[in-house]
Amino acid sequence: MNQKLLSYMFYGFLLVVVILAVFLLNYQIQQNKHRTEAKSGANLVSHVGDDFRDVDSHAVKQNIINVAPREMDFVVADGEAPTTVLTLSYLEIYQQLQTAKACHPFYDFWRRNGLAADSRKIVRPPVKLYGTAVYPPGEQVPLSAGQTAALTDWVKRCYGLWLDYGVFNQSDNQSIPINDISETLTKKLLATVPQSKKGRAIKQTRQLAAQWQRSFAQLETTLEGEDSINQAEIDAVHDEVEKLKQLREDLRLQWMDVRYSDESLAKSLLQQRNDLRQQIHQYEVELESQKVLNQDALNQVLAGYQIQDQKLNQALYSDVAEVFYEALTTLENQQVYWLSLIGFANHSITTQALNQYRITPDQLVYEASGWQNRWLHSSDLRYAAQWYLCDLGMDCGPQSPIVMHYCLLGFSSSPRACGQNLQSFFYNDLISPNRLQDVLQFKNHYQELFGE
Repeated sequence: MNQKLLSYMFYGFLLVVVILAVFLLNYQIQQNKHRTEAKSGANLVSHVGDDFRDVDSHAVKQNIINVAPREMDFVVADGEAPTTVLTLSYLEIYQQLQTAKACHPFYDFWRRNGLAADSRKIVRPPVKLYGTAVYPPGEQVPLSAGQTAALTDWVKRCYGLWLDYGVFNQSDNQSIPINDISETLTKKLLATVPQSKKGRAIKQTRQLAAQWQRSFAQLETTLEGEDSINQAEIDAVHDEVEKLKQLREDLRLQWMDVRYSDESLAKSLLQQRNDLRQQIHQYEVELESQKVLNQDALNQVLAGYQIQDQKLNQALYSDVAEVFYEALTTLENQQVYWLSLIGFANHSITTQALNQYRITPDQLVYEASGWQNRWLHSSDLRYAAQWYLCDLGMDCGPQSPIVMHYCLLGFSSSPRACGQNLQSFFYNDLISPNRLQDVLQFKNHYQELFGE
């Protein structure tokens, strides 16, 4: 190989190396440029394009809610309600209704205190356990991590339903709905035709429950008797009673404000309330004593009530948890906003005359147990009924309404309930081993009486 050829090959090799070097340098420059743009975020919105305008602003608002919804910013025309885009099934609306009922303590708090109030104050003081810190009355007890998570989750849920179904007045700066969310959802549920077998069973049971409530109220009114004095005298007594009740309610609100901060004043307010209660009771006794029972009317109303009572009791034999729940809570004849109270009917709030025609599921379960004093086992009967509902398939998971009530609400909150399903909380934390035997016995009676 001659010297000239070697020279050509050498310069050719150098040319290739130079070209590769230029290529690699240009590539490095482009990469550095992309990394710089990514870090600075320059022109980020311009890269999103028209798709950015398709984002559901309502969903974005839902995602930014923190512990309190006071930072939410929305405008609703006077008298209008936000429209729900999706068409929901009967079962989906039913679940929304159950959520709205569970949210009642939240709604009540926001209506009384405004959306700017700290929602942590909704949480009830925790059960006092040996070895836990003791805080002065009125001082906010720090929430556990589980309570904080549950509260944040439920503030989002409850406030979300307000946005979806609330009717707002534009002049209301606090953006408090003028309608009751549960009532709105109830009407929506009534207007919806269920497509599934389960939905139809729930709808039929709710219809039976409404009929039972009407017949029960009619029976209660008939048992009160007919007035034997003129209407003017009755109205005068009623007016006086209403004045006393309003005074008593005012005293209750004052007591709520000072019960932890001023013990002396709190005791004085309680005594005044008790005095008013006695005065009210005296007037009520006078009104009751002048009434006369119409036996013919009672016989007719009682016959209709017994028919409705038998129909609704048949729903207790359903294996659908929601059907059993609707029948159970209706026969107990109590508000179910406080879900931890489900399973025990307080017969003391109704008259003895009415109670003789009323048999509730917890009575049947207690009679089957052979025990003598139902009140001594009121908590055990509640736990048993709720556990039985879980066994039937009711939502008893960590995010369920009933677990939320144990976690945050109730007479005292139970932080250990947070993050567990209801059965685990009962078994591991709430119920002692000795009481557990009674609870399981009552639950077995529910199975024996209604499960087959």
